[in-house]
Amino acid sequence: MSGKADMLLLCQSSERRPQLPDRSVDLVVTDPPFADSVMYSELSDYFYVWLRQALADSHPREFRSPLVDDSREAVHNPGRARDADFYTAVLGAVFCECQRVLKTGGRLAFTFHHAGEVAWQSVEDALVEAGFVAVGYWPVFAEMESGTHLLGKAGAAGHLDIVFKCARFPDAAAPEAQEPIVEMGERLAKAGLRLVAADHRALLKARDVQRATWRRALGGHTRALREGEGSF
Repeated sequence: MSGKADMLLLCQSSERRPQLPDRSVDLVVTDPPFADSVMYSELSDYFYVWLRQALADSHPREFRSPLVDDSREAVHNPGRARDADFYTAVLGAVFCECQRVLKTGGRLAFTFHHAGEVAWQSVEDALVEAGFVAVGYWPVFAEMESGTHLLGKAGAAGHLDIVFKCARFPDAAAPEAQEPIVEMGERLAKAGLRLVAADHRALLKARDVQRATWRRALGGHTRALREGEGSF
C-alpha cells in the first residue's frame, strides 16, 4: 500500500483484512468454497503434517498447530458441526470485507456452482448481507469429471461454473441484459458441451440469484426492477 511494492501477499482469513484501507481496491476476484462440495482443509491436512515435519523448526509460528487451522473455513461440513448458516455467515463476512475495500464503482467477481438448493440460497443471502447486487453472470466450463476430490459429491455434479459480476447497490443502476436461459443452454450445447441436469439448474439458479439480489436491494419494489431489468 506504500506504492513501493507490486503485490501484497496475506495468509489469513478474508473476513477481515485490516491491511487494506477503505475504498482502496478496484476489483476483487475470488473463488469461494462451494458449500459442501470440497473440504479443502481436510485435504490440505495430508500435506501439512508432512511439511510440518520438515519446516516446524525453521518456521515455528506457521506450523505451531498440529493440523491446519480451519476454524473459520467457509464450508458446510456437518461432520464438524458447520451447517448452512455457518457457511452463509462466513461467506457474508468475506463479502462485507470486499464491500469495505472496494472503491466507488468497483466490482466483485466470483465463481460458484452447486447442484443443490441450499448452497445457492447461502450465496444470495451473503451478497444481500454485504449490500451487493449481481450485475451480470456467465457460464464457464469448470471441473473435469475425473477430478478425484469431487468424485461422489452430489453438490459437485455438472460441468459449468457461474461467474458473477457484482456491485454495491448504489453503484449500479440496473442489472445488465442477459441472454435468455433457454438460448444460453442451446448455444452451449451446440458448442459441444454436454450439459446435464445440474448445469441447467446452475443457469436457472444464477438467474434467480441475480433477480433476488436486486429485488431485495430495492425492498421488494418489483416494478422498479422490471423497468431496468434487461432480460428479466
